[in-house]
Amino acid sequence: MRARGMSATAIGRALGLSDAAALAAGLLVPGRLMPVPDPGAGAASACGPGGPGRRVARMVAIRDAVVRGTGIDRAALIAPGQRQPQVRARHLAMCLIRELCPGVSLAAIGKVLDRDPSTVLYGCRRAEALRRHDHAFRETYLRIRHALIAGFSEARSRD
Repeated sequence: MRARGMSATAIGRALGLSDAAALAAGLLVPGRLMPVPDPGAGAASACGPGGPGRRVARMVAIRDAVVRGTGIDRAALIAPGQRQPQVRARHLAMCLIRELCPGVSLAAIGKVLDRDPSTVLYGCRRAEALRRHDHAFRETYLRIRHALIAGFSEARSRD
């Protein structure tokens, strides 16, 4: 949803996105910010308090934390490449968004990562299997998850 008097560029920057990142994530359409589909009534607390803009900001923050934590470039994370580090980072982002933003639809997660809902579901299941069997993946998952939880609780205490 767009605040009166704010340009799409200003909104994208308020969410911490460059115009190119917002376009790549499918959030920005020339001239306006597209809302992420609301998962339904009663899900306003999904991914923290606030409306769809807050949920999008939280999902983007998780995606960016995975980018920082894995060393994978943001464009590579969203790109259609199939290299193992890139795919694992993408699965990690899907899993963390789904876990830390309960109630957010697979379609909304897919919109942030430029993937179909069925791909998001597969990625989450694959990440769960990797967490059980791959020590390095589990360590990366735990490190990023703890950093995100600490950051979200700090942000909540400031609000």
